[in-house]
Order: sequence, then C-alpha cells, then structure tokens
Amino acid sequence: MEIKDLAGLSEPATKLVELIGKGTGVLYEPTRIRREAKAQADALLVKTGAELEADDLRRRAAQRLVAQETKKQENLEAVLDQALRLVSSDRKPSGDVDADWINRFVLEAQEVSDQRLHAVWAKLLAGEFSSPGRFPRRLFRVLKDLEPRQAEMIDAIAAKVLRVEHHDGSSSAFLHSHIRQEWRLGHEQEQEVLAEEPLAEASLLKELGLIEPNDFIFEFSVEGPVNPSGLHLSRYSARRIAAGADQIIPAHVQPNFLRTKGAPFVNGTPVINKWTKLVTFDAWKVTSLGESLFALTGRTPDASYLTQIREHLRRAGMVFEDATPTATSATR
Repeated sequence: MEIKDLAGLSEPATKLVELIGKGTGVLYEPTRIRREAKAQADALLVKTGAELEADDLRRRAAQRLVAQETKKQENLEAVLDQALRLVSSDRKPSGDVDADWINRFVLEAQEVSDQRLHAVWAKLLAGEFSSPGRFPRRLFRVLKDLEPRQAEMIDAIAAKVLRVEHHDGSSSAFLHSHIRQEWRLGHEQEQEVLAEEPLAEASLLKELGLIEPNDFIFEFSVEGPVNPSGLHLSRYSARRIAAGADQIIPAHVQPNFLRTKGAPFVNGTPVINKWTKLVTFDAWKVTSLGESLFALTGRTPDASYLTQIREHLRRAGMVFEDATPTATSATR
C-alpha cells in the first residue's frame, strides 16, 4: 500500500507527517517525493558536472553524496510509510513528541536499509507518537546496530517476558532460568530442581543492556507451624507472576509437600512445629531499556510458557487462587 497524498490521511497521520517534516526541514509527501527524487538527483549531477567538468574527483564525490542522500531519503520514507499505517485514525496522541527525540530518530532511521528492520523503526515512531515519552532516546543506540537475526531473536524472547509482583507491591520484568524448591527445618534442608531453562542469548542481551548482568533471585515462601490445611505465603514472599492479563497467584502449599522424606503428620498430629519452604527462581531481570524494546515487538505473552511455570509450581505443592486477571495487577 502506498500513501498517495496528504489529503487522504487521517488527522493523527497528518500530524505525524508534519512532525517528521520538522525533523527533516521538508514537508513529507510520499508519492511526489519519490517521483521527483531521481529527476532532482539527475539535475544536481548535470549542474555539478557542468561546473566541475575538469575535476573528475569532485564529480565522483558529488555522485557519491547524491547516492548516499537519496538512499537515506528512501530509508526514511519506507519507515514513515509503515508508521503511518500503524497510527490509529481514531486515537489522538496524548501529547507532543520531544523535538530532540524526532531529530535523533531521523538521523538514525535514515541509515537503516534492511526492510525487516524498517518495521521495527516504524513501530518505534508510531508508539512514541501515540504515547510521547514512552520510548527513551537511548533505545536508538541498541536499534541502530541491531542485525535482522537479532531482531528476530528479540521478537521471540519477548513472548517469554514475565512480571513478578513482590511483597511490597513493586514488580519486576524477568526471564526465568532455573526453578528449585527447598525445605528447611532448623539446620536441615533439602533441595530439588524443578526446571532448568538456560538463556542461550544471555550474553547478547547483557551486551545490549536488555537484562541486568547479575542474577535476579526471588522466591515464593511459606513459613510457620504445620497446618493440615496447608501453609500460606509468608510476609516477604513474592505474590504473583503475570504474563499480560494472565496470572499465577499461589495461595498456599499443601502440607504433604513440605519435604520429600517423611510426613509432617502422624494420625493428624503435627510431628514438627515449624517448616520453611521456598520455591526459588534464579532469573534474569529485564532492564527498563529491555522492557521498552520488548514492548516494541508487540508480542503477546506465550500462554503455554506461563502454563509450564504453573505446572512446576504445582509440582512443589502450590495451590492457586482462582482470580480474575486484571490489567492493573498484571502490569503494576
């Protein structure tokens, strides 16, 4: 689909065109520019050739400059064409995009020639236009050196980004690596690995600044005297794991899962008075920059991935609340 003229654009799309015009110094008119670009370049070459006929070196330099600038223009227009398709006709932007952000965007986007990456830059422009301030300028640093295969890798990983809500109400985005359960009674303890999922791309993601360099550990924990109905989460336990609107909300741990050897009850009477059980996640914490880039993909969280984690926790004796997911709790 080609955008034929400004008259056919919606109000938000027209505003986006004008915004790019401020960053380039030229009002964007897709079809006219493409139709006249070659003629203008040829005219410039003729003029340059007449003035510099005796200087082959300067003529070749002029030819190279025209070719470079024409390619930059083509790249920028390819990105803007796609961005215009993404701008909702019935949704007005919530504010004005920062002028420095637009200027930096133009400088970086015009250097991107790969068509697969044009879509990424188009999403960035449309997203920032719809919600100014959503995407930081430091994201340009990552995107400008991004290779197509890396963009595909990030797109796939984005579906596996989860969010944990901590005991204090704060939350963190993460990619999980290992899950283990641990039982503690006094100085005795037992451990069992529930799942291992090494993140093969960890080195690259750290290099790009998308995940924290150090391990990120959180846990669901129960602590207290043994109760036949199970032990509820402790005060400092994580509260829930969310993937979009889907959530895992552990309520308590069944008493028969408190340890692998022996039973905590004999004829309904507690054998011991206090247990501590932990289900620990050794994970990779996603940085704020990573959250911005993963959000840019627009990928829907993989429901089957969250189901797998639910099953790992179920194996550890977790019983879950039946709660209706809410957008607020999932993204807080």
